[in-house]
Order: sequence, then C-alpha cells, then structure tokens
Amino acid sequence: MKISNSEYKKILIDLLEYIDDICRKNNIKYSLIGGSMIGAVREKGIIPWDDDIDIILIRSEYDRLIKLLEQSNNKKYKLFSNENNDSYYYPFAKLINTDTLLEEKNVKKIDGYGAYIDIFTYNYVPNNNLLRKIHYSILDKLKRCIGISVSITRNNKNKLKNIIYKLIKKIGYKRIISIYNKVFNLYSNKKSPKYIVSNWVAYGYDKEIQKSSNFKEFMDCEFSGISAMITKDYDEILTTTFGDYMIPTPPKDKKTSHNIEAYWKK
Repeated sequence: MKISNSEYKKILIDLLEYIDDICRKNNIKYSLIGGSMIGAVREKGIIPWDDDIDIILIRSEYDRLIKLLEQSNNKKYKLFSNENNDSYYYPFAKLINTDTLLEEKNVKKIDGYGAYIDIFTYNYVPNNNLLRKIHYSILDKLKRCIGISVSITRNNKNKLKNIIYKLIKKIGYKRIISIYNKVFNLYSNKKSPKYIVSNWVAYGYDKEIQKSSNFKEFMDCEFSGISAMITKDYDEILTTTFGDYMIPTPPKDKKTSHNIEAYWKK
C-alpha cells in the first residue's frame, strides 16, 4: 500500500525523534541541516513540499552516533551504511524505517530500502584556500563518479562519455566510495582547523564550506511538534548556502528533491 504524504512526514518525524532521544541520552550534539534547517527556522517543521530530513554532526560525534545506532538492535529502525549493506552506495549513513519500502528511480536498488533520515558528517578541510579548492574539487569529481556508477541510465550520443561511463561502472561504487572516504578524511586530525564541509555536498562546495566555529554551540528548536537540535550559528550557515533563506519559496521551486515512492510492507 502506498504511503500518503502526511503518513510519510509522520514517519520521518518519528525517525528524527528516535535519533534525538539517543543523542540527548548520550550527550551527542547534532544539527538539522539544509532544507531541514530552513524548515526549523522558517516553518517550525518540515517544509510542506519537502520529502526528507537531514541532520549533520561533527566527525567524532557522527562516529559515536553511528556506533550507538548499530548497537541498538531496534527492529523498527535500522542503520544503513557501506559497512553493513553491500547494496548501499552512499558515503554517509541513513536510518531506515523497516516497516516501509522505498523505490528510488533511475538508480540501483538498495536491498531493504525504506523511508529514511540522512545522517551526514562535517569534516575539516585545509585552511589554505588553494589546497581547500583542490580538496573539494577532487571530492566533487568522485561524487559524480559515484552517481554514474549506480545510475541505470546511460548516454549513447557521446562516445567519450560512454567510454567514461563504462570505465566507472567497471571500477564500481565500492572502490570509488572507499577513495572518496579516504579523501574526505584526509584532514580529520588537522590542528587548528578553521573550515569544515559536509560529506555529501548538494548546493556546491563554495556555498557549503563553513567556519568550524559555526558548529560549536547548539540549541533546541521546534520541529513539527517535537524538539530537535540546531546550531546556534544557523543564520551564517544558511546565508552562506542559500542567501536570504527567509524569503518565501517561489511556486516554481516548490518541488521535492528526490524521485521516490514509498509503500508500507505487506
């Protein structure tokens, strides 16, 4: 049975509430991010036309949360990552509602995939501007390769693109993700880092490179009837990424970012 829009949003909120409870019990700090952060500030909840919830943690906190979610043995909620699911191809984790099934068009099927929350991590990048640009240029190219490696479509018009497509497919997403993660974690132990970036940039690296000082203090926020966490410096993060995020979204931009369909398991 197909899940209605209102049911789907309730599933997402329940997932967030579950994560939030674990974080508070273990003194783990996280923040809503991206469209979810805008929703918290502007809408007090999920943006009406949005279809996901995103949270982000600094690397050390991310590792703690992932470990706790793996050890929870909750039958309803299951952590998906590269380490525990061979068919999973994102370099970040998701918490899945196992009572649901999710179909994502134009990409390879993920076994056991269901309604989810994305769990991203910030990591440090070089203080030097040139090195920073080189760093995220490599990450961006690897991210594109991951996308090609799991795509079920192909370009038949351009011979060079087809050669590249076949080569990337042959290498496979597992090897590419392994390289991607190694590059992303190059500066994990950097001394006095000034900047951080997410491990899955959606709006462009220039817009998502953030000051590490903007992710130091956190506060509670109302989010669709529950209490969630957000960084106190949300304004600078959102302004850097989106500009004036308080301006109502034009009707032409009121569309979901994912091509998905969700169903209840029979």
